[in-house]
Amino acid sequence: MVEDTFTADAAVPTGWSALNTFNNAPLTVSTCGNYGPVLGGYQQLGVDALLVKCFDTATAHTELIIDMEVVAVDSFDGENIFVMVDGVQASTCRVRCR
Repeated sequence: MVEDTFTADAAVPTGWSALNTFNNAPLTVSTCGNYGPVLGGYQQLGVDALLVKCFDTATAHTELIIDMEVVAVDSFDGENIFVMVDGVQASTCRVRCR
């Protein structure tokens, strides 16, 4: 099992990267109210932002279980969240909240 835990105001865990961040800001871990530490935060991610984490499974596999929480803060106007596994889109979710 592989797990990443985010700690407020600490370094971003190894292997995470982001593209198209707000004003090209570096990716950080910040505190988001009752949610606690989150990857990203205020003026970090927005339209067309992309978070990337690659895991090395080290052995051949036929299935994986991926469990994650996504905190959608502010306005999401139909953006998609998707998960790629072995180069194939495995899951997608359209987020709408205001």
